[in-house]
Amino acid sequence: MGSTQMKRNNGNRLVALASIAMGFLALSLGSCSKTNNRFANEQIENDPSFKPYSIVRFDKEVMSLDPNKVEEGMTALEEKYGDLFDMYLQKGVEVGTAIVPVQGDSSKFTINKQTAKVLKEEILSHKGYQTFFHAEDSVFANGLDKEMQDLTNAMQRFHKFFPEKEVPSNILAMFSCFGPKMAVGDHNELMISMEYYIGSKYPYYKAVDGINDYDAINLTREMMVRDMMLGWAYYTFADPTEGNGRLLDQMLYQGKLLYLVEACMPNEKPEKLMGYTKDQWEWSVKNEGNMWNKVKDMNHLYTYDHLTISKYINPAPHTVFFPFNEADMSTPEAPGKGGIWLGWRIVSSYMARNKNATLADLMAETNSQKLLEESGYNPK
Repeated sequence: MGSTQMKRNNGNRLVALASIAMGFLALSLGSCSKTNNRFANEQIENDPSFKPYSIVRFDKEVMSLDPNKVEEGMTALEEKYGDLFDMYLQKGVEVGTAIVPVQGDSSKFTINKQTAKVLKEEILSHKGYQTFFHAEDSVFANGLDKEMQDLTNAMQRFHKFFPEKEVPSNILAMFSCFGPKMAVGDHNELMISMEYYIGSKYPYYKAVDGINDYDAINLTREMMVRDMMLGWAYYTFADPTEGNGRLLDQMLYQGKLLYLVEACMPNEKPEKLMGYTKDQWEWSVKNEGNMWNKVKDMNHLYTYDHLTISKYINPAPHTVFFPFNEADMSTPEAPGKGGIWLGWRIVSSYMARNKNATLADLMAETNSQKLLEESGYNPK
């Protein structure tokens, strides 16, 4: 692929879950492997009425089309999948509709030639995209049965905790040309971009504009179910401040989502749920009190400044406000998203003290100051 930088597709999605792309954390107070999340420890009986998930490999179906016979291939997929294929093209990869009304007779439809042209010229004939597709197709050559079973188990727990909330209707694999990792379709179809799960050591990730070394460690198939659960949590429980709150608001919103995901995936290690290495997790546990005091001492907890908040929340190699390396105070040791890590700890402390609170109660609580005060959070 040479040195050519591949650009991500930055188009809008129906629901674009770009913020989940690179990793978060689960909680383990006083331990690196156990949790005090009582919902994670709750046994959920199997519900025979809950339909197991399978995945529709639209990524493979579309990327394997013959560039010289795109319209014929689209016709076959339209006949096979109907509206699901049309929705995938529009909301998933955003190349246009599959079909359009026949000119002069709106009761009849034909393949959208403009969509076919975009598929051929911008995707199917793109050598870089084909290289990535063949790599991900090799990774998933034996299917995704384990991932779909794990997702079924996690979503069944989600449904138990939130019986009034929707769960995904279908799971669609897509090749999004490095758009967001996930999108949600018109009828709760959960779409996931397969090119993000080839493996952290895949060399051509370096050619993708927007993927950094600290992102690549989580670009593995082992992160797929966690990403889908976190993405669905974002979709189901919108940020009450719409991204315009204080640092404290963002910390606790993200922390609540992670506490929820941990409850749905009780067998996963906390560092994996966060997207941390074991060393990063252990460093954070060891320095928890120092980090919390630093946030307060710098008067950042109630700031609305987006740049400051981003340094605590956004993907990064380090959280720059936490330099505890005495030999070189200019070099931060804290892993990225340290503010989210602290937010999760606060939420867990709150739930540990409020033993009658349900997960639904937690997600409905939007008063960040109340949650903080009632958490009794005060790490040493």
